[in-house]
Amino acid sequence: SLYRRWAEFMAAESWKDISVPVRTTEVIDRSDMAKAGES
Repeated sequence: SLYRRWAEFMAAESWKDISVPVRTTEVIDRSDMAKAGES
């Protein structure tokens, strides 16, 4: 839903603000791998 997309975007933006770049990359890589595994 649109609200969920907005909430996910806001969460991602706050995560970028408070996280270390290396950790952010690690999380993104893991979520991309999980999505690839689902499809």
